[in-house]
Amino acid sequence: MDNIEKRINDKLKEKKIKKNKLNKDYRKKIQIFYPNRPREYQLKYKFGITVEQYNQMFVEQNGTCLICHQVNIRGRYLVVDHNHKTGKIRGLLCYHCNNGLGQFKDNIDSLLEAAKYLSKN
Repeated sequence: MDNIEKRINDKLKEKKIKKNKLNKDYRKKIQIFYPNRPREYQLKYKFGITVEQYNQMFVEQNGTCLICHQVNIRGRYLVVDHNHKTGKIRGLLCYHCNNGLGQFKDNIDSLLEAAKYLSKN
């Protein structure tokens, strides 16, 4: 029985690897023909804005993060920060500032305590 189960598991793994490779190849081809498609999709369906609206926000912020005021030098987009309860867009942040807010679960009291802690040390 163990040998049969092993062969079945090996076959399933092979199929999964093949499927993942096909999906990866497909995504690469789509990205060549439609380079902005994933970005447009994410902005529209996740945040309800267009690329043009994102670009307008970017220009209004001078291409900098609203928290640290740094230009995103990693070549990545500034991320759309939004209130998770209301869905309202607050602005564009760099990855690190957005991630930091997320780690504090947008809890103002926790952020203030963290600021107090940092100012003491």
